[in-house]
Amino acid sequence: MTRIMLLLAIVTGALVATPASACVSGFSQRALHIHLAHVRVDPFGLVTRGDRGSSFLRLSSETTDEEDNGRCGALLRVTPIGSPHFGITNGRGANLDLELTADAQAGTPSIRQPGALVFMLPRQDTTLDAAILEGLATGSGPFEGAFRIELTTADESDVVDIAELTVTTVIPPAVSIRFDDAMGASRKMLDFGHMTSGDMRHLTLHIASTTAYTVAVSSENGGTMVNREAGVRADVAYDLLLGGRAVALGQTPTELARGAPPPGRPTRQSLDLAVVLREIAGYAGRYQDTVTFTVSSIY
Repeated sequence: MTRIMLLLAIVTGALVATPASACVSGFSQRALHIHLAHVRVDPFGLVTRGDRGSSFLRLSSETTDEEDNGRCGALLRVTPIGSPHFGITNGRGANLDLELTADAQAGTPSIRQPGALVFMLPRQDTTLDAAILEGLATGSGPFEGAFRIELTTADESDVVDIAELTVTTVIPPAVSIRFDDAMGASRKMLDFGHMTSGDMRHLTLHIASTTAYTVAVSSENGGTMVNREAGVRADVAYDLLLGGRAVALGQTPTELARGAPPPGRPTRQSLDLAVVLREIAGYAGRYQDTVTFTVSSIY
């Protein structure tokens, strides 16, 4: 007799998992501030230049698997706090658009809208650059904006940490004054030709300002045109009219007008003036006076 035996056996025990990577990420600093200095505006209130400001955003991350560093990245999500506008404001209705760039030297795309995402590698020190976009009409004074920076997992499924960025700047006042010529001239000649009493010539001043301002006027000869060719001084008096009323003219500047833009916005104002000759009873020849208009900001 021959027997054969079949042995059945099973071994039970705890399952052993393959080691998996895990990331622990967070910001090393949570309060960031960028101040934009040396902002310049043209005489019409348009931003022509603004230095970039920078702030370091340090991301601290660790991984249990050294070979898995490349998959331990995270995303930055940037949104403005308390405003739908991606920029800074002076609190009086004027907004300036901002461009934020994270680690610009690495070629990361710039951020110009809420919710924009930027990828960060583990153990990365990222430089946040901020700049005002040029060519924006603005008011003057201090501007400020706050932004929430969320650190999310690479798949955006979880918010890991939150930091806050404040961006500030001060926009200097800007004022300008021009005559009504097509090129916006700063010099103008009124020629009366063969003048007679009562002759009138018109001119318009254009003022652009981002702040309250005053316009002053002065006359080299105190409100008279002078002829020095006759060997003796000969004068022809005239009136400078604003709104039909004569303006006091002297060699010392006197206030001609003042104005202020609406809150937070640049403004442009026109002043229509006229020059009227008084009685002419003098020597023949060329008569001349120089009138200077000066605009000054009140800031």
